[in-house]
Amino acid sequence: MSKTPVFEQPLNERVRSFLRFQFLFRRLDHHVNRSSAWDTHTALSTLLEIINLTTRFDIKSEVMKELERQNTAFQQFVDEPSVDGQRLASIMTRQKELIDRLHGQKGQIAHLVKNNEFLGMVRQRAAASGSTCSMDLPIYQFWLNTPIEKRRAEIAAWVLPMQTVRAAVDLTLEAIRKSSAATEQLAANGFFQQNLNPARPLQMVKVSFRHAVDVYPEISAGKHRFTIRFLEHISTAKRPEQTKNDIAFLLTCCAI
Repeated sequence: MSKTPVFEQPLNERVRSFLRFQFLFRRLDHHVNRSSAWDTHTALSTLLEIINLTTRFDIKSEVMKELERQNTAFQQFVDEPSVDGQRLASIMTRQKELIDRLHGQKGQIAHLVKNNEFLGMVRQRAAASGSTCSMDLPIYQFWLNTPIEKRRAEIAAWVLPMQTVRAAVDLTLEAIRKSSAATEQLAANGFFQQNLNPARPLQMVKVSFRHAVDVYPEISAGKHRFTIRFLEHISTAKRPEQTKNDIAFLLTCCAI
């Protein structure tokens, strides 16, 4: 992890689900590229989390809507002299390509679990703590000890139907993250508050620091404003407390 992490707070359910989806895929990438049976177990468990997320929230439909919305919003900047027209055109072309590919992808992206008996068994057992051990699911333990090349190839095949959605989510979040520049802010006694503009709804708030600090932000948002409290984490045995120090930080209010 970075010494100066970026803290992101989504301000709507669509972006919240996109962030969770991206986070899970990054975790899957980390573990699938390692060779131990424990890493493969974590990779597959993460894949099942992705499937569960896409079952509860129609990621494919939502990311198509967001790509179309962003593409329409970007149209107004095409002839803007201050905008990098070549880069904007590249992004808009990529958005349209992904929209077309998603339109051509029939059904839910998690349909693979319904058609794969092995994944279905593991998913059912994984719902109960410790139930994927060898005494409960010997076929899973057998699979975890097959050659790593075989395990990786099968996971790649299971993930393949989701790769277009993943690319679309990544492109969407990249555009949101880069939609605004960071500004220097100061939280007096560890507290900061800012009103929201109804005419320009924010999609995400980002907090970062120029240097490593001993606090972390707790961000909450309502209809009219968002607040940031900077908390001190002294010990895992104690409840975090709001710092009494003034905290300098970088704030990015992202909106397209």
